[in-house]
Amino acid sequence: MIDEYKLFSYIKERADELKNYSKDGSAFFFLMASAYIDFLSCAINNQCSPGIKYCEFIQTYFGKVNPVYKQADVALAIYCVMRNGLLHNFSFAPEHRGVCRGNNITIKVFHVKNNDSEKDHMKMPNNKLLLIGAEPFACDIQKTVKKILISSDIKLKSNILKWCENHPPIAPIGYFNK
Repeated sequence: MIDEYKLFSYIKERADELKNYSKDGSAFFFLMASAYIDFLSCAINNQCSPGIKYCEFIQTYFGKVNPVYKQADVALAIYCVMRNGLLHNFSFAPEHRGVCRGNNITIKVFHVKNNDSEKDHMKMPNNKLLLIGAEPFACDIQKTVKKILISSDIKLKSNILKWCENHPPIAPIGYFNK
């Protein structure tokens, strides 16, 4: 049985860790962020999240911290480019099969070590390009995780616990045991 406090502390610590990685300018931050978001989506749904569930997760939970994420095209682009393209193909080239067929949005990621990244983050200068800044994206992840962890939704927390009992996150053996 998993210790809920340890698990939720671990989930928060990984979001904080991502924030630190976002500062170095490496594209690998986006790979880690994509894997982490996939983990969160699966845990909240207590199942592997196919495209529709993943997009709903982005729209629902990330949408609480930034309304841009509520747009179906934005959620689909994150799924097709960051989850499928980056995690499956190690590339920012979007997938164009299944639910991603017809996705016309490309994601351009950037890292700027000044406050300009805030104003450009999650901007769509046209309907085909979404700009995502590393550090602001990491902040969005942190805020989303915080909202999830302080939620009073018992089913949500139960789903996370069940998922992690069956799919223990990366940690030393026995780390989550009571």
